Amino acid sequence: MPIDRYNTRYFHIGLYSGVGMLKTVRLLKRNDDQQSGVVTSYTLVQVRRNYIYKTDEPISHDMSASYRTTFHIPRTSMDAIGVKYINALDQIEELSDEGQVLRMWQVEATNTMTGKLFENHLCVEVLLISGDPL
Repeated sequence: MPIDRYNTRYFHIGLYSGVGMLKTVRLLKRNDDQQSGVVTSYTLVQVRRNYIYKTDEPISHDMSASYRTTFHIPRTSMDAIGVKYINALDQIEELSDEGQVLRMWQVEATNTMTGKLFENHLCVEVLLISGDPL
């Protein structure tokens, strides 16, 4: 069977069907234009997160260390809740694997988002702004 944009919409379910690989996160979406102060909460399902990695090292207190990761969001999850795009003003809330720590992730920039598998899969690079990374 040839790969096309229709049969790749649900690849993530078969590829990452292991226990704890796909999770539910909350997207805090800030509106644009006149409603820029309004934040709406959406629930995204079947989202996969890469490993959390540490970047930068503090040298003479000039630079602080930060934690980054990548969220892999299926387009089917965004279409189900009516979200057309994710921009740099949005944040993602995630519970730790134990369910005890709430992590807040800030989307880095819109130019670091990558659409894969015929735009059916969105990779969003994020930066930890609050919560324990480990």
